[in-house]
Amino acid sequence: MKFRFDATVPVRVTLEVTAKLLDMLPVLQDIREILSMGLKVPTPRVIVRPAAPPPAAPPAPPVVPPAPPVPPLPTEVTLADILTALTDMTKKIEDIYEDMAKKTDDIYEKIENIDSALDLRFTNPNSWQHDHKTVTTPGTPVKLPGIVIPNGYALVVRAMPTNSGNIYLGNSKENAQDTSKRITLAPDESTKLEVDKASVIWIDADNAGEGVEIWSEKREAT
Repeated sequence: MKFRFDATVPVRVTLEVTAKLLDMLPVLQDIREILSMGLKVPTPRVIVRPAAPPPAAPPAPPVVPPAPPVPPLPTEVTLADILTALTDMTKKIEDIYEDMAKKTDDIYEKIENIDSALDLRFTNPNSWQHDHKTVTTPGTPVKLPGIVIPNGYALVVRAMPTNSGNIYLGNSKENAQDTSKRITLAPDESTKLEVDKASVIWIDADNAGEGVEIWSEKREAT
């Protein structure tokens, strides 16, 4: 390496530059030796970091269904239209009133039936009925008298103790003659039937002039 000295540069500056060059000389010698040995100075490694992922897109707003179409208003309302609407409304109100009145009547009827049942259960009737019926011609059934049986009572049918033959009961004239459908009562034997009147029962007898006694008794509470 050659240095060119300029006479115009002060001697002090030249000495300082020379001193620095001398200080760098060992370093330059080391570099020279490395290059002569064929060694390569490792290239500094550069770490490349992956780019950050882009931010997620915001969620889409909910889809709002469209509002139902509004029916168009009539362009013109006449007096006849108003009267027709009032007539229809009046008819509907009358139907509702009639239905309510019928249901109210049904409720009152049920209440009366309950009251009657309670009265019969806890009180005695103010009258007492008793009757009898005989058969004129055996094989020709006859109907019992029309005694009304109150609610909560049963009809008692007893074959007369003086009978010498059987008595036969049926819910019709034909059934009183049918041996498979009639009830047989021996003399002084009785039965209870829950009917609303005695006249729904027919009787037949083995002998003419024989029959039954009838009356009503309160049913046993269940």
